[in-house]
Formats: sequence, C-alpha cells, structure tokens
Amino acid sequence: MAQPQRIHVDETADARQLKERLERVLEPYVFSCLAARRPDGVRVQDIADCFDLTLREASQLVRLAEVMGRVKLRRAVDDAIVFVWLPGTIPPLTCAEKRILRAAQRDLAAGPADLWLTGIAHELGLATPTVSRALDFLVFAELLSRTGTTYSLTDLGQEEPS
Repeated sequence: MAQPQRIHVDETADARQLKERLERVLEPYVFSCLAARRPDGVRVQDIADCFDLTLREASQLVRLAEVMGRVKLRRAVDDAIVFVWLPGTIPPLTCAEKRILRAAQRDLAAGPADLWLTGIAHELGLATPTVSRALDFLVFAELLSRTGTTYSLTDLGQEEPS
C-alpha cells in the first residue's frame, strides 16, 4: 500500500530570516552605538525605535545575537533586557559594581586572593546581597573570574571602568 507523501515544513526558514535581520539591522546599529562608547549601553527599545520594529522583534534579534555570541545582555529581575554590549568590552556598570571593581583592582592587583562578601560589604557600606549580585555580574561580564570563593581580575577587569 502506497503511503501518501508527507510535506515537511522548513523549520530553518525562521532561523535564516532572523539571522539575516540580525546581520542587516542589529549589528550595524549596535556596533555603531558601542563604537561611540555610548555610556548607558544600547537598549532594546532604542533598536526597536531606530528600525521601526516591535519590541518583541527587537528582543528576538537581540536574543539571537546573544546565542550567537555576538553580544552580551544585562537582564532585569523580570528577565527583561536592560541593555546590550559587545563581548570583550566593559559594560555599563552600576555604582555598586564600579566601587566593587575598583576595590578588587586595588586588592587583587598582585594576583588571585580571597574576596569575602562580608568584608567588601562592610568596607563599602553595602548590603551583602547587593555585593553578591554585583560580583555575579562582574564575573558574567568577564571582569572577574571566580574559582570557589577565590576571585581574580581578568585582563579586561584591570581596565578602568567608565
């Protein structure tokens, strides 16, 4: 008995379209903004406004760029994308993150050493959860590296934050 021929949907078409949009729309804008060292990063809303995209379309493009390793994202607590920056560059930092990075640059300049959350929190007058979140972001942003409770500065982390 002959089986009817099945029609297979090309599921890669959407991925190809997104990749083309990424290369045509997102990358030139993001790279030009970041090349100008825009201090607050590139917001997804800015990308959407510039190219007359919906916020959802712009978010999809940014997420695709993140998956492809072309950009890094800072997310809010509700998982919304706050801003985008290029890997290998210093992202916009909060005041607490700048203070912690400067303290780490001072304390870790000679090489790896232990940074204690409570010590940093006490020294800088910050709450321990604030310090913990800031250290997590500094590790994510590749400014610090961590092994257990030991932190060390990366080459990028030794640069002065803006």
